[in-house]
Amino acid sequence: MEITSVHVTAGLHPSSGGTSRSVPASVGELAKIPGLNVRLISESRAGDDVVLPSDDRARTVLSAMRPGLVGRLSLGFRKDLDSMLRAENVSLIHNHGIWLPVNHHASQAGRRLKIPVVVHPHGMLEPWSLEYKYWKKKLAMLAFQRHDLDAAAALMATSESESQSFRDLGLKQPIAIVPNGVSMEGLTFDRASFVSGPKNIALFLSRIHPKKGIPDLLRAWASLPRPDWLLRIVGPEEVGHLAECESLARALGISHEVEFIGEVNGRAKAVIFEEASLFVLPTYSENFGIVVAEALSYGLPVITTHGTPWQDLVSHGCGWWVPCGESSLKEALAEAMGMSRQQRLAMGERGRAYVARYTWQRNAEQTSDFYRWLLGMGSLPPFVRID
Repeated sequence: MEITSVHVTAGLHPSSGGTSRSVPASVGELAKIPGLNVRLISESRAGDDVVLPSDDRARTVLSAMRPGLVGRLSLGFRKDLDSMLRAENVSLIHNHGIWLPVNHHASQAGRRLKIPVVVHPHGMLEPWSLEYKYWKKKLAMLAFQRHDLDAAAALMATSESESQSFRDLGLKQPIAIVPNGVSMEGLTFDRASFVSGPKNIALFLSRIHPKKGIPDLLRAWASLPRPDWLLRIVGPEEVGHLAECESLARALGISHEVEFIGEVNGRAKAVIFEEASLFVLPTYSENFGIVVAEALSYGLPVITTHGTPWQDLVSHGCGWWVPCGESSLKEALAEAMGMSRQQRLAMGERGRAYVARYTWQRNAEQTSDFYRWLLGMGSLPPFVRID
């Protein structure tokens, strides 16, 4: 029996955050599985540069954003989604994200048409995220979001810690714990033969957003001796945070050794990873942190925080997993920057071996097994939590 899954996500523009990349990647692999029909629907503005699934069998609909109140409430999207759901025998809706009208419309449609909905929050229910703009989210939770969550047939998390966040909120549905994948392009890069420049580069690559901990990184950096190092901060700006970080770098007297680079994609992004000697993600909250996996695939030792689920960095000898904040970052940076190049290369090779388990193919296989169990077509997978 075939399964038709409709995937809903708010945006596919590269600067929309991790879901703009992870959702098309997952959907593209799902489309390759026999017996699984995959549809993807998202909102899009005219002229948007969007990320699409790699497999054409994942049929994608870009719902044009309308002007005015209709656009702000995504009412055009609701109409397009209803048309898609009524045109086919849809087995389930996979709702990527919460809070936004797009996601609310998907939950409503599932209830109205009696189609099971899987809610995949992608980190949006983590404690830090709930505290950020607290009152706005509190009102949304009271108005519609809690009902949408409680009505879901199941939930999906990318880590054990994220699944526990669901339980801490009182959500009782089955939870599939399915890690994201990572492109394995970096595994072909020979870092040992790469001739670096006059300085080693410590790389931050993510959104320039308050939750990412960049001020902690800048303060830790300023407090260390670093004659042979450059800090490179790469990523798209959000909520005006770039100006705040640049101002702090000037106040700390380190502007000459901190490069702020905007968003990079494709080959330019690969070059950024290739030129680095160390990767740092001082974030306060990540449900997975795909960029950590990407850095590991390029043979980079990684420093990240307890705000991510990457505690395995320590047990596999490929990085540091430290408490959030300036002091712990300073200690990890001092140790990493004090190592020889050969020591960092050895850590990087261990990281490559470890991260090879995180493939989009495995992500899709687990997701498919979860769908089949949820629809009464298979046995309970070991990665599904029902307690």
